[in-house]
Amino acid sequence: QVIHREGAGQADLRLGWYGIDRHDPNWADRQVALAIMGGVFNSRLNTVLREERGYTYGVSMNAQPFRAGGTIEIATSTQTSTAKDLIEETLEIIAVKEGFSAEETAAAIGYLTLSAPLSLDTAEAVTAQGATLAAARLDLDYVTSALAALSKVTPSSAMEAYQRLVDPASATTVVVADTSELTNY
Repeated sequence: QVIHREGAGQADLRLGWYGIDRHDPNWADRQVALAIMGGVFNSRLNTVLREERGYTYGVSMNAQPFRAGGTIEIATSTQTSTAKDLIEETLEIIAVKEGFSAEETAAAIGYLTLSAPLSLDTAEAVTAQGATLAAARLDLDYVTSALAALSKVTPSSAMEAYQRLVDPASATTVVVADTSELTNY
């Protein structure tokens, strides 16, 4: 889907899929897989698209769980003239020809577990987390059990969860740009 935005200085891109919710037994595996692919600064997507190719200042791959199901989204922006190349490279990277390494998996688990307390550093954040858990029909001890589940994720379990959820061929792609500036699209 291409959406014309007259005078847009760059192209904003989103690729997405349906996802899972926190009740799914593969939730922790999915968290680790998405962190490896695009959820942290040294992710595969950011390393190639930002550091190696210079297409973007940053790219992220995140999940939004709902009460039932959810979404997975890759988000970035680029010069309009490189939008097609960025999308093609993104689809190639997310096809994952090489499995997740033990080092990548350990780093993702470390990031997710060590950053979790920071998301609960204020009374407002704790209240918001409690409301989110209640809306998702999860017990208040969910945060503790979710952190424990992360420690059980392996490179192969993360890869299996990722491959079940992310199929490059089925991505919904949205580009918002000045279409008169899109080249090779």
